[in-house]
Amino acid sequence: MLLAFGEGCGWSTYCGTNPDQPDIQKWHAQRVEASTDAITDEAARGRIGWPSLVAWRDGEPVFQVSAGDETGCETAVLTDGGRHPLPLSVAGHGCAAYARDLLESGTLGGPALTPSPWQAQWWANALLAGLLGAIALVASWIVSRRRGSKRRPPGH
Repeated sequence: MLLAFGEGCGWSTYCGTNPDQPDIQKWHAQRVEASTDAITDEAARGRIGWPSLVAWRDGEPVFQVSAGDETGCETAVLTDGGRHPLPLSVAGHGCAAYARDLLESGTLGGPALTPSPWQAQWWANALLAGLLGAIALVASWIVSRRRGSKRRPPGH
């Protein structure tokens, strides 16, 4: 089992322990052995932000850590060697929700995905087909009116 331990003031939104930075939350991870109830603290201390455990990648925990004010979020794997950020970001929009199987076993980074326009909802394709059909009807009506006016004898 894995826990995030709030250092200093627990998980309050106002720590007040440092007058220069009163709203900074610091934490570190703890591993709990369920069979013995032994708690082991990770070596790294003083991580800043508000953590959420979101997945496990190669046996290591994947945390999303926000600044607490929705300005940014980092998704990273915590290992014994430290923190390894995953190439996922939505700057300025807080923490995004990612599919768990992507976080656990997906290949991250690389070229951007470009979806096919044919993968739209069925109603979007039906709306487009109806719009194109209406344009074709109006165009054929205009063409038939022009042909009809050219066939009339003069004076009629």
